[in-house]
Amino acid sequence: MYPLALLAAAVAIVALRTRALPRWLGYGSAVTAAALAVNAGFLYATIAPAFLLFILWTLAASVTLFVKARSQAVHLTPRPAPVAS
Repeated sequence: MYPLALLAAAVAIVALRTRALPRWLGYGSAVTAAALAVNAGFLYATIAPAFLLFILWTLAASVTLFVKARSQAVHLTPRPAPVAS
């Protein structure tokens, strides 16, 4: 779970510094990173609640990015190629 914690921490830093993602998603990533790091400290943990939080955060990020990309999509109509003279 340490690699996932590192990934979530990196996303949190980038999201909060550059505002490339919504702030709530950046803060959620920071909370997820902390939970993953704590959960990874237990060697024989049979239940991984932090991993479930990571899955929930991944779903929220995916839906947010999909909706954002879909709303900003530019619909281009094809034009015929210009005739060379």
